Amino acid sequence: MILSLPWVFRSAVLGGIDCPYNAGISSATKHRGRFGSLAMDKIPYREGEPSPGGEYVLVDLIDHTTGESLGRHWVLRSALKESPPRHANLDELLPPLRWIWRHLKPHIKWCRSFEDWELGFLRDQNPESEIVVWIGATYAYLEFIHRNPNADRDAVYAAIAYLMVGQDDMVKPKSVAKKLHHLAKNVPPELRQLTNFAEDGQLTTQRKHLC
Repeated sequence: MILSLPWVFRSAVLGGIDCPYNAGISSATKHRGRFGSLAMDKIPYREGEPSPGGEYVLVDLIDHTTGESLGRHWVLRSALKESPPRHANLDELLPPLRWIWRHLKPHIKWCRSFEDWELGFLRDQNPESEIVVWIGATYAYLEFIHRNPNADRDAVYAAIAYLMVGQDDMVKPKSVAKKLHHLAKNVPPELRQLTNFAEDGQLTTQRKHLC
């Protein structure tokens, strides 16, 4: 199977309402962007404007009953509620999920185990699109550190976390945000092919820093 979804920082579900931005991957929150209800204040997003504050995340709301887009809005993290699992298992998506976990586990502090991590994706309406986002984010993390070996890993992950929730203005300098976005959108071909991921989360690739 080839993962052919758009390689951009977009994902997550807000209870029956699709949310193209993962609304909770920052280390500042224990939630992971899979939510059950949406009783919250919404602030319409305007291109170029910074976020209203660190407690807000950017989401693209879609009415699950009509499929109609409600537009992009800033919403409060605290208003998001986790939904029950929507899927019994992830099947062929488990190997890339384990690859992500292997590399980002030190930063995923809201999950005590891989099973906790997996449960979040089982809550997603479309786990494949969510995993696509995380593969792009993981590649950006690994490749940036490979090219900048003296970079602070926590700082790199934090920058990616801000980008994933639409808070680009929190990443300084802007050139770093631009580089991370570029990497996430331009993953190598081996990351798009599910058969390249082994059951234990190893990746078949000539690029040793991505294994």
